[in-house]
Amino acid sequence: MNRSRQAIRLAEHLSQITAVHVELAHDSGVRWVLWWHDGPLREEMRAHLDAALADS
Repeated sequence: MNRSRQAIRLAEHLSQITAVHVELAHDSGVRWVLWWHDGPLREEMRAHLDAALADS
């Protein structure tokens, strides 16, 4: 699976567990940008992201 598809799946997963729309986009090189309009604080989203990446 390519990185773009993985990013889409990760954003979908985070959207499901946080109940807010999450977007993940490639910035440059190895940098990706994650954003959401309202909902969890940055620290909470970081914990969700860390947990999701640890499970993969």
